Amino acid sequence: MLKLTLLFILQMVLGFSVNSWGAPNTAASTVNGDPSLVSQAWYIERIELPRAWRTVRETPDVPVGVIDMDFDLSHEELKEAFDDRYSLDFSGKNFSEISLDAKYSQHGTLVSAIIGANGVNAVGITGISQRARMIAINVAPVGKAIDIEEVMRYTIDSGAKVINCSFGYVSIKPDLMEKLRRALRYAQEKDVLIVAAAGNYGRDNDKEPFYPSSFSVEFPNVISVGATAEDDSHFYASSYGKKHVDIFAPGRNIIVPADATRYVLSSGTSEAAPIVSGVASLMRQINPRLSAAQVKKILMQTSDKKEQLRAISVSGGRVNAARAVEAAEVAR
Repeated sequence: MLKLTLLFILQMVLGFSVNSWGAPNTAASTVNGDPSLVSQAWYIERIELPRAWRTVRETPDVPVGVIDMDFDLSHEELKEAFDDRYSLDFSGKNFSEISLDAKYSQHGTLVSAIIGANGVNAVGITGISQRARMIAINVAPVGKAIDIEEVMRYTIDSGAKVINCSFGYVSIKPDLMEKLRRALRYAQEKDVLIVAAAGNYGRDNDKEPFYPSSFSVEFPNVISVGATAEDDSHFYASSYGKKHVDIFAPGRNIIVPADATRYVLSSGTSEAAPIVSGVASLMRQINPRLSAAQVKKILMQTSDKKEQLRAISVSGGRVNAARAVEAAEVAR
């Protein structure tokens, strides 16, 4: 069972334009959850996740930060994961730098569920990393803007070793760029892997950078993630880039919670990034000595190479959980 710690409840208003936001138990070695729902999770077999689970069985959990909005604290998939001892309300703070597109409710819930939904309760879906301890950084869609540097520093100081960023800036001012750069430099100093969605604009990020994703060319601890469809082709809405997108992951028709009782199919790089975050946490479970830069390198080297991804990403591949985790184990 994962622990999901709510650390921030932040409020925000209009600000910079961003993309559309586009669980101690033994890790399961088989796919559990509601069979009718899990059967729709086509990506589980595609990235060879069951084999990866067998490798990481009975290893310590790894804290995963999720900077997002709208987390359902009582959802059946996540309700036993929250640790109220760490709950903090920062809604009164005077943040002023970033606003996040509020068009999708429960975005934080769906991203967290992809990373670490309870996979042993025969309910709903199963997460990538069933032993993850997630640190939820909730930026609610009404109120004040947030200071992204302070938010990321807080997440890092709270113990996250992997941070999922299913958001990004399509336009950014120099002062905000420098704040984000300082935050990522701090993450590098603390050996934290930043997993960033490439964006849902279907464009070349080499020509039109998307941040923090495009910082992958500057920081060895930042990995940029694009989205693939069921046939491993490039998902049309996903941004891409031979230099600015490191790896692809399944991102089309991903089964996620819509609310307390309903599940839906959702698509985009917001769904692809948490798949990579989940795999990265499995790697750091099996080998805590791996640096963030080593995790990034292994993820890219062990990806399943696809001709259609070669010209639009650094690795030319789609993430393979089993190969990545096994390579991490060998590197111990």
